[in-house]
Amino acid sequence: MLWFLGFIGFLLVLWLAEKIPGLHLLVSPIITALTSIAHFLAVSLFEYSVWFVKTVFRSHFVFIKHLFRRRVDLNPVEAAMKKNKSV
Repeated sequence: MLWFLGFIGFLLVLWLAEKIPGLHLLVSPIITALTSIAHFLAVSLFEYSVWFVKTVFRSHFVFIKHLFRRRVDLNPVEAAMKKNKSV
């Protein structure tokens, strides 16, 4: 919690420093970099959440599909081995 308050304080100091006429040129690139990093993290979080939902959906779909299929359909090698034993 303390690091969060420190980060908020840092952002507040940056915002106040941007209002001072001479420091605008110094603080503006820092603010641009911070917003770029925040944008990157937000986009990455969204992409990983979409990937996670797709992975969970596909794994459950495969699991349910395997529950309703015959064993021979899932392992064609077993059918070939049974066929060779009968010969």
